[in-house]
Amino acid sequence: MDFAGYVKKALELCKFNIPVYDQIATDPNAFTMGLIFLAIGGAAAALGSFAPLGIVLYPIVMIVGFFIFMGILHLLATLFGGSGDFMALFRIGSIGSIVNWPAVIPIIGWIVGLWLLPITVVAVERTYKLERGKAVLVVLIPVGVLLLIGSLLVVAAGLAVLTFFRNA
Repeated sequence: MDFAGYVKKALELCKFNIPVYDQIATDPNAFTMGLIFLAIGGAAAALGSFAPLGIVLYPIVMIVGFFIFMGILHLLATLFGGSGDFMALFRIGSIGSIVNWPAVIPIIGWIVGLWLLPITVVAVERTYKLERGKAVLVVLIPVGVLLLIGSLLVVAAGLAVLTFFRNA
């Protein structure tokens, strides 16, 4: 299948076309195309955040971060009693990352990118044969932890700035 064919499959993932999830999960070529989709999403994020030098760095960070995130999801899905294949989950998620391409448009792109969460829930559900509720938890636990850590870092930075200006 060529690039355009994978784009069509990715759009079907976005519409929750379940047979397409199963096709991509077992398609060994989807891995390489998924890496390309992730890299394009990273480049789009660099452009959308006005970081032209990030056009090289953001795709690398996107791919590495996605591997780590999928690894965490694989571990959690297994802990929740699921049995599935990491690569199948990675293939679906990375092809579904087409929703990150609109990140080239500031703010709107990030909002559209949130659609990857329900895509990932369905991917976990299908790949690990988990009930929907468990699949939702598998995806939301690491997202919640990341949001908590990010919030704590923002608060810590704010306190550091306040302390600096108070002592100045």
